[in-house]
Amino acid sequence: MFRHIRLLSELAAVPTHYRVVITDITIPRRSDVTLLDMKPEDTEGDFPAEWIEFGPSLADFISSARNSFSGDTLAENGTQVSSSAPSTQAINSAIDPDSVVLYIHGGAYCLGSRKTHRGITWKVAKYSNCRVLSIDYRLAPEHVFPLPLHDVISAYSFLVNPPENSNSKKYDASKIVFMGDSAGGGLALAAILWLRDHGSDTGLAMPGGAALLSPWLDLTHSMPSFRSMAKYDYLPDKVKDKILNEDRNHYYIQDNSIIQDPLVSPLFAVERSEVPLPAILIQIGECERLRDENLFFVQTVFPNSAIQLEMYESMVHVFQFFSTILPFAEFAVERLGSFVQTVTRSESTEPAISRQMKRFRHSDDFPGELMTSQDITKYLEQGELGNDWEFENDRKEGGPVDLVTSVEDVVRLDQEIVNALIMARLK
Repeated sequence: MFRHIRLLSELAAVPTHYRVVITDITIPRRSDVTLLDMKPEDTEGDFPAEWIEFGPSLADFISSARNSFSGDTLAENGTQVSSSAPSTQAINSAIDPDSVVLYIHGGAYCLGSRKTHRGITWKVAKYSNCRVLSIDYRLAPEHVFPLPLHDVISAYSFLVNPPENSNSKKYDASKIVFMGDSAGGGLALAAILWLRDHGSDTGLAMPGGAALLSPWLDLTHSMPSFRSMAKYDYLPDKVKDKILNEDRNHYYIQDNSIIQDPLVSPLFAVERSEVPLPAILIQIGECERLRDENLFFVQTVFPNSAIQLEMYESMVHVFQFFSTILPFAEFAVERLGSFVQTVTRSESTEPAISRQMKRFRHSDDFPGELMTSQDITKYLEQGELGNDWEFENDRKEGGPVDLVTSVEDVVRLDQEIVNALIMARLK
């Protein structure tokens, strides 16, 4: 089943933009790094990845090309040579050459690829103003934890310490931002937790930051919203498969004995004040099943870390996928890019952001409202949406929060999305 679905996804790569440049590469695995009970052969080989760049407009390209055709230039040895092609540096002058996003795709650890997620990664490259390295890590059920995590760590090592004779740029760790959606967001956070605890032993410093889109932090599904938001979100219930049973709930793990390992379910991690996490941005939908595990992670598990949480009114799991037709989702992706630029341009050793939790409304200009700990607690205790839901700011303004509160509302929203897609095709 998985083989056929993956083959179809490879053939139907998501379209991008005419200004997007994609370069395929392969990344070697770090054979000197082993996680848990990995065998030596598990660290061998390489895996595919791609660089994604959002290039200049046609007018900028022509202008850069003309400037590069300026006649004689000096070679490294001082000899005058004639330019015959526009320089890469001139053409890509708008891209920050020292910053990079390491993107880890989602798909429940068993589906997805760098190609299926180009609809997000090319926009991240655009709004971040830097290159994006999107990887294809090993997938379950053929490859279970910790093999996918090892691939993420190998990709990060490739950026900060590229192999000799690879002609690959060496990036400063502080200029790298991890990014991932759903399972990929969980992997990104798990990699950061591993770097926090083991990075110094392997010569890998902490990255500059991480941006997580609806990260899957709790494979035990212990939070209320996983049940209460099921009628709004598109995430399925428990998958039925002959290889899954009461002793193994997910493809990603060999059995449930490790389901609460922080590198599997980061919700069970422990904050360490002496080794803080880098700056982190988490974006979630208000109507998604993974909402509460992220709220709980920020408020209770890592209460002193430099984390900014953004919750988007009426949105579902990884709603950024709908950015082509939903301006609200496009706004969220733009904020991802702004976060990357803020983190990678900071010269301070302190986190580039302050701790903050916001809820963005799906209305004109998408206003954001600060959320207090009491607001978060109300979500966690209530676990449900309702017409009587109000924030402190709403009470001051005298108006209730307009939410999706019924299955009929979701059906209506789905039909609006379908209609918008049809109109976009007709245009």
